[in-house]
Order: sequence, then C-alpha cells, then structure tokens
Amino acid sequence: MGKGTCLGHLLECAGQITGGYYADPGFKDIPHLERLGFPIAEIDENGDAVITKVAGSGGRVCVDTCKEQMLYEIHRPDSYSQATLF
Repeated sequence: MGKGTCLGHLLECAGQITGGYYADPGFKDIPHLERLGFPIAEIDENGDAVITKVAGSGGRVCVDTCKEQMLYEIHRPDSYSQATLF
C-alpha cells in the first residue's frame, strides 16, 4: 500500500516529476523544459518500480526530481487528515 501510494503521488504530478518542480535555471538545469515528457512507472510483481519518461521528450527523471516532488507532496502530512470530503 505504501509503495502504491508513493507511486500514485509521483505519477499524478506528471511534468513535475520530470523536472518541472525541480528546475531552477542556472542552478538545476533541466534539458528542454519547454517540452517535458510525462512519467512512466515500470512496476514489477513485488511492487518495486522504476520511474522513467518517454524517450526523446524533454525533462529529466532522476533520484533528485523524485525526492523533491515527494517532499512537496508530503510536506504537511497532518493537513491530509484535516481535508473535508464532499
């Protein structure tokens, strides 16, 4: 469940995990930011995954892009429990 939750959070962010959130021109350059590729998760039977993107598309998928997006997603885990559901 935990792996699935993390992967779901990362994949639903689309261009953010391929460098959109991570990019900081001049400090953390992302190639072809104007045409980011969408992420793809290759998941095995154990639930382990490799996150990649469409070959030839812009952006970058690396440990750092994934870490920064995951930290963004969970920076206030206490606020998830306070959400109002309609």
